[in-house]
Amino acid sequence: MTEAKFTNFTTCNFLNDVDLDIFIDAIKKIYSYMVKEMKSRGLLHWSLKRVWNQNDVHRLVMSYEYESKKAYLKKLK
Repeated sequence: MTEAKFTNFTTCNFLNDVDLDIFIDAIKKIYSYMVKEMKSRGLLHWSLKRVWNQNDVHRLVMSYEYESKKAYLKKLK
C-alpha cells in the first residue's frame, strides 16, 4: 500500500485589506524561490486562497500538499 499524501493548511488573518495585499505582494516577490525550495523537500502542490464569504474578515488560506508526512517533517529540520 502506498503512503497517503500529507496536506497542511495555514490560515492567516489580517487587520485590513491593505495588510492582506502587502502580504500577497511579498509572496509574489519570493514565490519562485519559495516553491523551488519546497519542491526539493517533497512539495507536490501549493495554493493561496482568499476567504470572501465573511464580512469584515481579511483572511487567506494556504494549502501545502506533500509526498508524505516524512517529506513534510524533513522540511522542518
